[in-house]
Amino acid sequence: MTDVIFDGFFEYISSTLLAAEVDVKIAVAWLNFNMYGRIFETLLHRGVHLEIIINDDMINAKNDSRIYDLRQRGAFIDKIKMPTLRKYMHEKFCIIDEKKVLNGSYNWSRNANKNFENLMITEERLVVEKFVYEFKTIKSLGTTYIKELQTTSNFYIMVLEQDGDYTVIGTIFNIENGELGEMVDRVPLDICVLTNLEGIFYKYDDIIDVAYDDPCELEEINKSIDFEVQQYLSKIRNTKTSFPVHAIGKVEHEVFHRHEDVRFIYVIWKERFCASAIQDRYYF
Repeated sequence: MTDVIFDGFFEYISSTLLAAEVDVKIAVAWLNFNMYGRIFETLLHRGVHLEIIINDDMINAKNDSRIYDLRQRGAFIDKIKMPTLRKYMHEKFCIIDEKKVLNGSYNWSRNANKNFENLMITEERLVVEKFVYEFKTIKSLGTTYIKELQTTSNFYIMVLEQDGDYTVIGTIFNIENGELGEMVDRVPLDICVLTNLEGIFYKYDDIIDVAYDDPCELEEINKSIDFEVQQYLSKIRNTKTSFPVHAIGKVEHEVFHRHEDVRFIYVIWKERFCASAIQDRYYF
């Protein structure tokens, strides 16, 4: 089910929140806790897990006493401080029981009810999973790291390549101004790094075989594979290295004709805020 509304936001959000059974995750730039505070208290009293992310600024600081009270009742409320005053945690979405997402232009404030706004509602599984992943990503990136990502032109990519039967080498290259630079480090990894990655593709083989005659279904399967790969590789980037990992790639081969086999790096994961700075392919 997917729908969109353009009016009656507070009433719809309130009734949807109160229908939650297990878990509510909210990431909204500016949230009026006087409007929604009683609803949050009701959810917490019923044992619903409540997590809220808001922008860290003077507007939300007006709610500090209410935030303190909700935290005492068991709510998890994080304020996200961006590196500069002109940048924001500008998300506006809510996840209900990891089954439904509310997302749109609407800020959860009184003034927003007087604007032209929109709020989309979806229960599409993959879309909901992506929002859950986004929520976790926001929580995991600290202010210092965000500032680094937004200001640096010097990035690092880890390139995975099998080395024998039980080992993978993660070769780290410098990327400056979008161009592949010199190798700066080599990290030995367990072979499961690649086998687990390949396993994501293998588990969809039978489904793909059945779906070959349905282009729409194939597209949805490919989206699921891509998202699962992104989730997996975002964990691999936490491998301890001498350099931060902003992208992960694999060595691939491209045959131009029977006498020429070209090796290249196929980039399969990029860190947030790095997409435009790192190319999708690098040829050796």
